[in-house]
Amino acid sequence: MTRYEIAVRDNGRPLYLIGYSPRLSRRGLLDAMRKVGPAIIDRLGITDQDVVTWATKPRPYCQMGGWWIGFTGRTQNEANNVGKLPWIGAIQAQNAA
Repeated sequence: MTRYEIAVRDNGRPLYLIGYSPRLSRRGLLDAMRKVGPAIIDRLGITDQDVVTWATKPRPYCQMGGWWIGFTGRTQNEANNVGKLPWIGAIQAQNAA
């Protein structure tokens, strides 16, 4: 099954891996984000005052606190062959230690 890469971007540059989704949809994006929600909030410094904006063009994505989270256009297989991004959950675990 094809799974699509979801990442946090800053100025168009992928920084952190959120996860992979079998759905190239807003639902797939939201499901992946929920799995690492605390890491997203902690690592990106998201607060109650940040506004979340959802969009679907060219692919589903959201913006919050100046960050962009969405599908990168790569599949999991492509990411494995070219190079994986650092997973946001592992970064949070390192910061907590």
